[in-house]
Amino acid sequence: MHSVNPAMPWMSGVALLALLLLAGAVMHADITRRRIPNSFCASIAILGLIHALAQGGWSGFSDIGLRVGVAALIGIPLALLFALRALGGGDVKLLLALVLWVEPEHLPALFAITVLAGGIIAIGITIMRRVFCFRGPDGIPYGLAIVIAGLVVILPDVEASAAAVCTHMI
Repeated sequence: MHSVNPAMPWMSGVALLALLLLAGAVMHADITRRRIPNSFCASIAILGLIHALAQGGWSGFSDIGLRVGVAALIGIPLALLFALRALGGGDVKLLLALVLWVEPEHLPALFAITVLAGGIIAIGITIMRRVFCFRGPDGIPYGLAIVIAGLVVILPDVEASAAAVCTHMI
């Protein structure tokens, strides 16, 4: 992601830890209720901006502007997918929140992994319903696929931030 040594490693580490906790909460909410609370998406978005600032220091403000602009542009086709009922509103908000965590050059990976994970989850749920007579909430928990993709793309950042925090402790 950014540099191996974040400008503010503790802030970066706290933001990443909070993201991991929120990711678990999002997955639980989406799997059990097929709803992603707005507060989760807003918190992930704010943490993404804090993380960008922690990674770049004061120069991180320009990175924040870029990420917000990219998220606004991506929001247009996502709003269309919502209008066509291809994605739920919570899924759109979650994806936009995670876009704030990801550098623009890594966005194709975020979207590709989201689609792949979503397909695998859809196939798995279909098999569970048809073969094992599984009964759960209707629909596909696409938030689960979005979180998986986000964590896969952000994971190298977690390792770099953890290493930087450990370096500052010694």
